[in-house]
Amino acid sequence: HAKNQQALNKLNNRVSESLNNIDVILSHKKETYEENNFDSLLEESYHLRMKTAFFDSVYSPCIQMLKAFTIGVITILVSYGLQTSEIAFLGITVGTFAASINLVSNFFSPIETIGMEMESMQEGISGMKRVNQFLNEEEEVQKENIEKKDLKENVPLIEIKNLSYHYDDSIELIFNDTSLIIQKGSQVAFQGRTGAGKTTLFRLLTGLVEPSSGSIKICGIEAKKIPSSLKSELFGYVSQGFQKVPGTIKDQITLKDPSITQEQVEKAMKQVFLDDYVKNEIKGGYDQKFEENLFSRGQLQLLSFARAIVKDPEILLLDEISANLDTDSEKKLLLAIQNLKDKKTVLCISHRLNEALSFSSVISVE
Repeated sequence: HAKNQQALNKLNNRVSESLNNIDVILSHKKETYEENNFDSLLEESYHLRMKTAFFDSVYSPCIQMLKAFTIGVITILVSYGLQTSEIAFLGITVGTFAASINLVSNFFSPIETIGMEMESMQEGISGMKRVNQFLNEEEEVQKENIEKKDLKENVPLIEIKNLSYHYDDSIELIFNDTSLIIQKGSQVAFQGRTGAGKTTLFRLLTGLVEPSSGSIKICGIEAKKIPSSLKSELFGYVSQGFQKVPGTIKDQITLKDPSITQEQVEKAMKQVFLDDYVKNEIKGGYDQKFEENLFSRGQLQLLSFARAIVKDPEILLLDEISANLDTDSEKKLLLAIQNLKDKKTVLCISHRLNEALSFSSVISVE
């Protein structure tokens, strides 16, 4: 049951990942790879499920057969040794015989019931193991109380020194002794094959993952030491696709952060050319409950961009954001980036944007 549950979880996770990254899969012609991967997970889950179903199906008949066999043995013993209506073989009387049959029936009944509930019990035990694994994870170390005023001015905005990194389940290095300096106001485009580590670099910069060795400093402060409250002021991260949150259209921009004002929301939406659309085309405006069908896919990407710039961050991280854009939305996005480019430090992963915008540096990630 535990293995079956794990296989089912892997299958569900794969479906979720595939749906979230469907555009990348289609654009890179990876449908066959994904189908084969999914088929192998599906086959594994199927075989484990069939094995579980087999044991569940044979359990009850086995108990019934054991129960019938026990009653049969008692009946044969009594029948063989019965001499009078009161005295039986081995001292078993007719009354004792009847009580024995009843006892055997009552003895096997709860065993059969437990077997019928065994699947639910083992699923519960498997779930408890996963909960315990989560609860036993090491707590995140409380980060230093660093504020914006603590950031150093006369140092590079981003300094990467002797960076090496590999995933936990692999020894292959994504980055090997890499060093890089990015000054404030730079516009840097990153190019490279899929899987080379461009998105991983963004995750390292924002402190979501830690280097295997080396250091990454933002304004002279180790990236991993910067608290989340300050990260949102430093970084504006725009990824491929739009992740909605429950609530209103305004909540999609603020993520329900009470410190963000209505004026900030409208300013960000004006910068991505969506303010007039929300006010004039959507009944209820910013207070309207958010539904994806209110916006086109391109507008949703613009909404994601507005979310990233609403706190006026110092650094914009653009991760393949042009994949979901129609022609009109792409023009608006390019204009929005162009208007912000000279005021921000922009790091971009996108072949289409690289060609459309003039970046001060182009770095190849191999």
